[in-house]
Amino acid sequence: MSTLFQVIGRADIQSAFEARPSKRITRHLCTNIVITALSPTEASGKLYALVFTGDADNRGELGVIADQRQLVGEFQDDSVCTDQGRRIANRSGRIIFSSD
Repeated sequence: MSTLFQVIGRADIQSAFEARPSKRITRHLCTNIVITALSPTEASGKLYALVFTGDADNRGELGVIADQRQLVGEFQDDSVCTDQGRRIANRSGRIIFSSD
C-alpha cells in the first residue's frame, strides 16, 4: 500500500513546505514528465521522482550525508494560468517504493 498525500491551493502547498523541519534537505530526481494541456489556461502533469533526504548538519567530505531510506514516488499536478504566470493549483503524490 502506498502513502498518499494531497494539497489543494496555494496556501495548502505553502503550509506543507513550511511545516517541514528547517534543517531538512530534500532533493527529487524527476523523470518521465508528461504535461497535458486541458484548455488554454489549464494543464495536468505527472512525473516520477527518486527522493533523497538528509539533515543539513550531517555533513560528510562530499556534502550532506543522505538518509539510508530511498523513496520512489509519483506526483500529479494540476496547474492554472494566473496574472503571475502558470501556478500549481493542486498537487497529489504517493510513495511507490521505499527501501525500509
